[in-house]
Amino acid sequence: MKPTSQILAIIAFLSLPLAHAAPAIAVAAFPGAGGNYGGIVQPDDNDPLNAGIISLQLLDTGSFTGSATITGGKYPFSGKFNASTSQFSGSFPAPPGLLFDAIDVDATLDSVERTIVGTLVGKASGTVVGSSTFTLSGARPDPVLGPKLTGSIRTSFIDPPNVMKPSGLVAGPQEIPGDGFALVTVGNANSRAARFVGRLNDYNGKFSSGSPLRGANYTVLGSLYKKISAATGQAFGQADVLDNGSDSPGLSSMLNWGKAAGTGYYDAGINTGIFINGQVYPHVGPGQIVPIGADTSPRVTATIRFKRGNMIANFEAPLALSPGRAKVADPNPNAVTVKINAQKGLFKGTFIHPDSGQLTKFQGAFQSAIGQGLPGAVVGEGRGSFAGTIDPNNANQPTPVESGSVRITVNLTP
Repeated sequence: MKPTSQILAIIAFLSLPLAHAAPAIAVAAFPGAGGNYGGIVQPDDNDPLNAGIISLQLLDTGSFTGSATITGGKYPFSGKFNASTSQFSGSFPAPPGLLFDAIDVDATLDSVERTIVGTLVGKASGTVVGSSTFTLSGARPDPVLGPKLTGSIRTSFIDPPNVMKPSGLVAGPQEIPGDGFALVTVGNANSRAARFVGRLNDYNGKFSSGSPLRGANYTVLGSLYKKISAATGQAFGQADVLDNGSDSPGLSSMLNWGKAAGTGYYDAGINTGIFINGQVYPHVGPGQIVPIGADTSPRVTATIRFKRGNMIANFEAPLALSPGRAKVADPNPNAVTVKINAQKGLFKGTFIHPDSGQLTKFQGAFQSAIGQGLPGAVVGEGRGSFAGTIDPNNANQPTPVESGSVRITVNLTP
C-alpha cells in the first residue's frame, strides 16, 4: 500500500463512529433505604413560631431532594450522602423575600433504622439567625395499623392554656371549652395521610397540618392561621398511635403551641404545650346518627350550649337528632339552626347573637362515644366555636371581640 493510501485508510478508520459507551449504573450505596422521609424541625429555643417541617425524597444511591418549611418560607435543598460516612453537609441559597437568605444543612443517614438526623442553620448576610435540629423518619406505613385507619376520622380537642387576657383584664384560664377543636382525618389506603383541622378563638380561620403515616406515628406541624409568622402562630409535635392493631386505636400527642404577644385576644402571647387525644370515629351509615355509629335508635335527644363570644349570658337549646336531621325545639328565640354530617362527624349552623343582633355562624366536630358510657348516659359530645360580635350601642357586652364555644351534649335513648 502506498503511503498516501495508508494515510487515507488511517483517517477513514479514525472517522468511523465509536460505539456508545454503556451508561454508568448508579450504585445502591444504601440498599433499601430509599423512600419518603419527613419530620419536625425543632428550634434550639423551642419556640413554636420558629419550628418547621422537612420533607425529603431519598434514593438508594444516597442522592436526595428535599425542602424545609420554616419561619413562613420554603427552603429547597438537595445533595448526596457520602457512601462511606453516611453524612452530608451543604449550603444553599434561599428564594428571595424570606427571613433567611441561605441555609446550611448537616445530616447523617441511618439506612438500617431509616432515619435521618441533623441540623439546619438559617443565615442572613452571612450571620446565623436561627438554628434547629431535626429527626426524619422514613418508616413504611404500619401494615397492621393502616387498614384499621383507612377511611376513618378521629376527633380531638385542644383546651385553651392559662394565658394572660388583654391588658386591664384579669389573668387566668380562657374558659372556652371548645377552643381550638381539632379534627384528624386519615386518608385512603394508598396515602394514609393525617390532617388536623381546627379553629382558634381569636381568629376566624382554620389551620391544617400533618404528614403521611410513618410506621405508627404522624409528624404534626401547621400554621394556626393562613400564614406562619410571629403575628399569627403555629403548633408542632408528633402524634403517636396507641393500641395498634386493636379495633379502636387511639391517638396521643403533646404539641407546642405558640403565638406572639400583642397580636390579638391572647395579648401576652402563647408558648405552651397542649395535649391532644382522640379515637377512631366509627363508620356511620345513612340509617345511623351522630355521635355513635352503632346506635340504631330512631331518635337521640341533645342539648346545644353557647358560651362567651361577647355574650352577656350563656344560653342553650334542646335538640332532637334523627338520621339526616337536627331539629331545634320551640321556642327558639335565637333562631338556632343546626346541620350535622354524620359520615364525617361534623356539625355547623347559625344563630342570632343575643346581644349584638348579628347572624353568627358556628361549626365543630363530634367525638366518638364508643367506650365512653352505657346506653342512657351522656356519652356523645360535639365541640366547636364561633366568632363573637359587638353592638357598639350595647355597653353591657364584654369586650374586646372574643370567640365563643359551642358544645353539643348527646343523651342516648335506651
